[in-house]
This record gives sequence, structure tokens and C-alpha cells, in this order.
Amino acid sequence: MRDFFFIEVLVLQALYVLAVSSFSCIVTPCQNGGSCLEGKCVCPEGYYGNGCQDECDGPDTCNNHGACLGIPRRCICDVGYQLTGFYGRNCEDSCDPRLNGTCGYAGTCTGTPKRCVCQAGFHGTWCAACTGDDHCKHGGTCGLDGSCICRKEIPEITGAHCEEVCERDLDCMNGGKCLPDKTCKCIKFDDGFRCVSSDADIPNIGFITFLLSVIVIKATRESCLTLFILFARVLQVKKATIVRPGTLFGS
Repeated sequence: MRDFFFIEVLVLQALYVLAVSSFSCIVTPCQNGGSCLEGKCVCPEGYYGNGCQDECDGPDTCNNHGACLGIPRRCICDVGYQLTGFYGRNCEDSCDPRLNGTCGYAGTCTGTPKRCVCQAGFHGTWCAACTGDDHCKHGGTCGLDGSCICRKEIPEITGAHCEEVCERDLDCMNGGKCLPDKTCKCIKFDDGFRCVSSDADIPNIGFITFLLSVIVIKATRESCLTLFILFARVLQVKKATIVRPGTLFGS
């Protein structure tokens, strides 16, 4: 009797599992707008699983190297340095307007899919200050993170593009004025770093060094030649002094 009861329980469980698997959406309603058809969920585009509970179905359904993980499954997007990365349900967006800094603080996140619209002077997917050294002023170089590395000077050069060169008027040469944006307004010359001179008026430093070297070498040669002449004359005098006593003895 007990064995028969045990077998009956197993049969009922098997029938229940079969019913649930065959008519899953009758027992558990379809999620995310799915439709129940012949006992199974028909999911709308972008949803997966028996109950349309998953937002992805493997890595191929996540864009830009996103990973499909979790229960229910979701796309885990690659968010990199300083919030630059990818967002959205399937990692299709390169920015998120709800977060500050996803466009590098120099752009606006908009559109579908969402993209950064950069301010003037900023470049790339996430509005970096530079993508090459030519985007950095006054001898600055472009770093791997897209920011300008400014040349070491006193006073310090600052700014996203190394454009800020002064704090006060004294930092600008030749009567130049330091403007509120920390750039020099030159009076005597039209341009040039801190109004030292325009490019046309600044002599080539390498040429000056070469010219000075020639002058020094020439002066050194002339000094050596003068010393040699004086030394030769001294030898002549000494020779004359040695020879004369011999003549006194008739030799």
C-alpha cells in the first residue's frame, strides 16, 4: 500500500512538471510584453527566456564587448577610465545623460543610440582634449588618456589644451597683459609664447648657439696663436743670450 502511494506521488509530480513545461505561461505569465501562445511565451524583440525575463541571450546580443550575465540575464557593459565606456540595455550607447562625465565634461550625450556631441576643441568618442600632440598648445604632448600633458614652465602652464600661460601681467613679456582666460594679450608683438616675440622675431636658438661657439673657437684660436708668437719670441731672445757669450772667447 505504501509503495503504491509513493508511485502515485511520483506520477503526479511528473504530470505537473510536464504541464508546467508545456503550458508555462499559463502557470507563470509572460514578462516584458510577451504573449502566451499554446502554453509558451512568444517574446518581443530584445527579450529572451521561457518567460521573456532575460534581456540578452549570450554575448552576441550585447554590443561593444558587453557580457550577458545574471538571473535574469542582463548585459554588463564595459565602463572604462573616468566613466568612458558603454551603456544602455545592450551596451549600444557610448554615454549616459544621467551621469556626469560620460562625455569627458566637454560634450552632451544625445541621440539614439546615445553619442557624445563634443564642444569645439574636443575630439573622439568621449570628447577627449586631444588625439594627437597637435591638439596641445605651447609644446604640450597628448597623453594615453586623451589629456594634454603641459610643458614644465615657471609660472606653470595649465588648461585642457595647455593654453593658460599666465596668472598676472608680469607673466607676459614686453608689456603684455594677462587676460581673464589666462592668455597673454601682446602689445609689442602680435603673438609668441608669453609675448616674448613673434615667431618671425625669435632668432633660432640653435643657430645662436652655433654662432657663439664659432666666436669662442675663433677667439680661442687667436689667443693660442698670440701665445705661440710670444713664446717663439721668448725662445729667440734666450737663444741670442746663450750664443753671445761664445763670441767673446773667439769661438
